[in-house]
Amino acid sequence: MSDPGRATEVARYAASDLDAFVRTALTELGMAAADAALCSEILLDADLRGVGTHGIANFAWHLHYGPGLRDGYVNPRPSIEVLRDAPVAAAWDADRGFGPLVAHRAMSAAIDKARDTGIGMITVRNGCHFGAHAYFVDLAAAHDMIAMSMTHTGPVAVAPGGLDRVMGTNPLGIGVPSADDHNFVLDMSTTAISGTKALFAARAGTALPWGVAVDETGRITTDPDARSQGGLLPLGSTPETGAAKGLGLGLVVDMLSGLLSGTGSGLHQHYSPEWCQGYWFLAWRVDLFSDVDEFREQVAEVTRTVRSSRRVDPATPVRVPGDRGAEARRWQREHGVELLADVVARCEEFAADIGVPFPRPLRT
Repeated sequence: MSDPGRATEVARYAASDLDAFVRTALTELGMAAADAALCSEILLDADLRGVGTHGIANFAWHLHYGPGLRDGYVNPRPSIEVLRDAPVAAAWDADRGFGPLVAHRAMSAAIDKARDTGIGMITVRNGCHFGAHAYFVDLAAAHDMIAMSMTHTGPVAVAPGGLDRVMGTNPLGIGVPSADDHNFVLDMSTTAISGTKALFAARAGTALPWGVAVDETGRITTDPDARSQGGLLPLGSTPETGAAKGLGLGLVVDMLSGLLSGTGSGLHQHYSPEWCQGYWFLAWRVDLFSDVDEFREQVAEVTRTVRSSRRVDPATPVRVPGDRGAEARRWQREHGVELLADVVARCEEFAADIGVPFPRPLRT
């Protein structure tokens, strides 16, 4: 068990040191060197963007990352099967491949199809968790494309007015190219809070925000342990504040990534070594609809207008999706990647188990 008192402490690590650790660990676990370098980049991207729940933290404990590779129920060298193929779309079987690796190949395939035909869509069945969506939807911007991604999860959330868990966190991502210094990147769960954030709160012994979870009686709770007996709430939280919209979005994600891919609904998936996920990726070219440079500038103008809103608190900036990630990346590249003590302990334990040393933190 983690020490709740230490779980909120942080240490800083050089991004290059963490990258070297993950690359070495992945190759030790059977992955080809080039794939290990790519997957390390993807995982570390989440930490650099400030999404510490979906980067190195996943690698050390999540069944679909390091432990799954070690124990043989995640494939480090998948033979992806193309089940159906057309100029604009394809359906794949992931062969239980390491999630970030398969997701990168799938989004890249969607981009390739869009380059040829204007639009590309890929579904993937039999997949593993691939982490944050931001990295993958941001790939398309370099090709003057807009991208979307969706993936379902096992049931963790209740419907408005219900007591049973009928929806996963079911995240989605949208990336839009911008003339700004970073793109518009939306990466969100369709629940009021991600499942991993709730898990981290339980480990740290900290309260949940109000309105993100209910206990077993359906009453809103801030106790992460009570949440585990009840469930998360859809985006919108309550019927009065729009929870039906979050439920609707979450079910759309389940249908497009789970049912359309042939994986099946997330309602029948549970966290275990046999758990699998479906993916849905889409990319399309901006130049089919508008001048690319003009579109990029208009996107930047819209986001700048939002940021220039009058502030409630002068010290707290108004942000749009993508801003926090860009700010975090700049800060952590300069000062080091912050990892919670609980994450470090798990990483050190896993590193010792596979015989790959975990790096030392930076001196502060």
